[in-house]
Amino acid sequence: MFSLDTEDPRDARPFLKKGGASYSYTQAFSHGDSIFSGCSRALCIIFCKKDLATVAAYIGCLRANIVPLLIDADAKHHWKTRLVEKYDPQYLFGGLDLADLFPDYEKKTDFHDSVLLASQAGSKTILHPNLAVLLPTSGSTGDPKCVRFSKKNIEACTRSICEYLSLEEHSVSISLLPVHYSYGLSVLHNCIYKRARYVITELSVIDRDFWRLVETEKVTDISGVPFTYEAMSRLKPGNGQLKTLRRMTQAGGFLREDITQRMRKICVENGVRYYTMYGQTEASPRIAYLDPEHAEEKSGTVGVPISCGEAIIAETGGRSGRGELLYRGPNVALGYALCAADLQRGDDFNGSLMTGDIVEIDPDGFITILGRKKRMIKMSGITFSLDQIEQELALQGFNCAAIGVDEELTLVTERAEVELLRALVTKEFGLRGRQVAAIQVPTLPKNGSGKIDYHLLSNEYLR
Repeated sequence: MFSLDTEDPRDARPFLKKGGASYSYTQAFSHGDSIFSGCSRALCIIFCKKDLATVAAYIGCLRANIVPLLIDADAKHHWKTRLVEKYDPQYLFGGLDLADLFPDYEKKTDFHDSVLLASQAGSKTILHPNLAVLLPTSGSTGDPKCVRFSKKNIEACTRSICEYLSLEEHSVSISLLPVHYSYGLSVLHNCIYKRARYVITELSVIDRDFWRLVETEKVTDISGVPFTYEAMSRLKPGNGQLKTLRRMTQAGGFLREDITQRMRKICVENGVRYYTMYGQTEASPRIAYLDPEHAEEKSGTVGVPISCGEAIIAETGGRSGRGELLYRGPNVALGYALCAADLQRGDDFNGSLMTGDIVEIDPDGFITILGRKKRMIKMSGITFSLDQIEQELALQGFNCAAIGVDEELTLVTERAEVELLRALVTKEFGLRGRQVAAIQVPTLPKNGSGKIDYHLLSNEYLR
């Protein structure tokens, strides 16, 4: 997947494109090799941007047997510093300001507007032979917890995704999602696996120039999170804007069913295949997908497991029923890391992932997500799913975040009718008024992967 074959004509094909700059596979891989020329196996933190240098550096790490830890270049400085302290990397790669931010590192080489720094003291971090990539866990604001992946994990998942999406070397993806986010990284992996094209942009679907770029670059694949499709459904794209597209994929959280249906209708009218998908970072990151052929019949589900894995109800061991989802497959990561010492660890998960999601699997194997095990609270002795409360309210026009502890439910919304919301919830779910609080905010905060930042809201509003 990350090897270069000078005799393979596909490696001379266009790969990366941003603005007026472009690289073939041969050029991108060679640039990555040059960045890490003379470097031995070690840990490298890549401060990721949406640019050619980030992708070249990531590929260069994997080709040089160096382990990249990918984080957002725009993350708070105190979190960057904490990660460097916790993991003691030998190398840092990012913008030219890195040398000022980390004076204990010295410049080894530069590449365009980026620089590779090396620790002056040297790193004592020991890496397990199978460790290939590190990604922070979703929404880890200030949390050094990372997921550890092997190349086997990445390749197993990528192969399955490319299979069900029917991706090919003529496919063209666009970087709506950042590569330090597991879903965004998998889009890049798909392109590399198939030697397809990858267009880099900082535009979003609400920008008119984004759709001009889609048309100009003949983009065939768009991948987005719920926020992406909420915005897109309001725009009602069509009238030629989607004429080059072949597929749209949605993952990264719950999307209201009315918006899902609207997007499916838009896609059908424009000859685009729309896939609802489900996964977790720990699954590299895909667990299940809903093929458009079954979209109407199995509406509301996230589909069936990808071809390399299986879904099981943890409490019973059955392939159908209700309970916590246990996923098994070669794409399940090695485990977690909280500090440099954990990078010596082997395969803690052994191919089995307790997802923490409460699901229902029907007799045909289709999975419906009912809520997060950790997002459950008890009110008057009855267990409530905060996710289901959000979904029910969304159907009635309230976009809100539900947070809480036992006997206390707090709803955070952008709408002004907070008393109407409280009344609706108390009536709908049989709760007492004093158990429910509703708060208006200008904007619901999102984390780096585009999901509602429940951690931030809980710290701010829960007593």
